Amino acid sequence: MTDVSPTPGEPDAVGAGIDTTVSHSARIWDYWLKGADNYAVDREVGDRIEEMLPGSYLALNHPTLQVTGEKMATAIRYWNEYGTPPGTHRTPGELARFFDGMDLIEPGVVSITRWRPEATTSGEPEEIDQFGGVGRKP
Repeated sequence: MTDVSPTPGEPDAVGAGIDTTVSHSARIWDYWLKGADNYAVDREVGDRIEEMLPGSYLALNHPTLQVTGEKMATAIRYWNEYGTPPGTHRTPGELARFFDGMDLIEPGVVSITRWRPEATTSGEPEEIDQFGGVGRKP
């Protein structure tokens, strides 16, 4: 993983309230356009996207608090007390940013039980706090 510590000449993230440990699509585009308003984490993600061959797919899933809220937050805290690596959660919108510059395959970023579920006699599966999606690099 690339060092995400501040680099001389980077914009003042602390004063602006920017979390420089999380990439952002606008800053990734800024990096690709040779701008100066990006951070090491944006450059790392931008480089990884560029390394993907056209037609490649990215599939990912990650915990959210979207369905059960505090119940999942408690489970993550418990895990972090006793397990490794540390767990975290993201919003569906934060997950969707991983697909910037890609074609997001339908149904998009949703609970993984809703990602093209097969019909069953018991109906639709219940949503869970694990959300995911698939993107294709054009």
